[in-house]
Amino acid sequence: MLYDDGAVLSFGNNEDGQCDVPRQLSGVKGISAGGFHSLALREDGTVAAWGGNIFRQSEVPAIAVSVTSIAAGHWHNLALREDGTVVAWGRDSWGAATVPEGLEGVVAIDAGYEHSLALLKSGTVVAWGSNDKGQCDVPEDLGDVVAISAGAWQGFALRRNGELVAWGEGENGQTSLPERHDIVAVSGGYWHGLALAEGGQVLAWGDDEFRQNDVPSWVAGAEARAVAAGGEHNVVLTNDGRVLAWGRNDHWQTSVPDRSAAHSFVEEPRRQSDAEPPRLPAGSVWGWGSTDDGLLAFVPKLSSAVPVRVPGVDHVSRVVTLQNTVFALRFDGTVLGWGGNDKGQLCDGTRTDRYAPTRIPSLRGITAITRGPMAVSENGAVWSWEDAVDGEPKLVHPGLLGGVVRVEHDDHTDSPRRVRRAFYWCQPAFPTGSLRA
Repeated sequence: MLYDDGAVLSFGNNEDGQCDVPRQLSGVKGISAGGFHSLALREDGTVAAWGGNIFRQSEVPAIAVSVTSIAAGHWHNLALREDGTVVAWGRDSWGAATVPEGLEGVVAIDAGYEHSLALLKSGTVVAWGSNDKGQCDVPEDLGDVVAISAGAWQGFALRRNGELVAWGEGENGQTSLPERHDIVAVSGGYWHGLALAEGGQVLAWGDDEFRQNDVPSWVAGAEARAVAAGGEHNVVLTNDGRVLAWGRNDHWQTSVPDRSAAHSFVEEPRRQSDAEPPRLPAGSVWGWGSTDDGLLAFVPKLSSAVPVRVPGVDHVSRVVTLQNTVFALRFDGTVLGWGGNDKGQLCDGTRTDRYAPTRIPSLRGITAITRGPMAVSENGAVWSWEDAVDGEPKLVHPGLLGGVVRVEHDDHTDSPRRVRRAFYWCQPAFPTGSLRA
């Protein structure tokens, strides 16, 4: 969400840090959410990016300056410059980040899962990238277009007369459009579409697995001024400044937070499950959401729509989650764990879920933890204990890299055996602070 003062608030899945808005970010006039990363456009025409970076989608190129508009796709990005040219970066396996040679006179852009769209000042549309589902087959007679939107594998265009046009995959009805001539905005999701009609009416169509097309009465009764379709959820901005959301909510992407409450956290949590344990200033741990494995501690199958404190846990510097298990690193270098224990990940020699936070005895002098789970000790040794029925974490790295303070695993896997890259962040003695293996 973008506020009038240029501040940004993000919520939902934070698996790759896409909700960790940079603290120094200010003066923002535009935002865009990708698959696992986020973009922001500043008033000075520069672009900021954060979150997942497996395809360098969060590394903004130097030529992305004097930008007037941004669009984040699933793995790639587009930026429209003042001169009407387009800059693209990120995953380019299907050519989505390869801008057609000579493309100019662009007035609007959008990025889908594997394809890109551009609207020219002539009112025509250009598409490039993957075309396996016809998402780049722009109708030959399409013209007089005033707005575009890229669904995951579709394209949407709004004509000046208020009519919608769609092309690409339509197996779930996402290209079966409402027959209206009063549409003023359109937004494409994964398998559904969302539109805003004159008078503030919200329309939705396509896949309805998560009831994303069932516009709630409290949305229908509000006067909307902007709409945005997520993967399988929707967000609406009303004329009175409220943000309303509905649809899929497994990562609480439709649980719109209060701005003041959100800013009370020192750090947004890295989300891995249905319960989100953020870290508060005093080092206490709080959680909310739905859980069958005691992630909220002491109470199995507890669900809470508001934050509740995990009892008996304090002096915590870091919290990570692994599917249905929570691990907390304390300031004294010890590690606590609770929740699911189906793989012995709590290192107690059993596969019994534990609702009370329990110390993992073998881990001492720990300076950093991450999901996997993995930990770094003071001497730089790296430990892993995803499957530890014997109760003992396994030594992954003996500690030959002095000054290691952080380790992460990538590629959205839950097992260190499937790690494709490991990142080691070093002490300030190393200016770049990173080594890649």
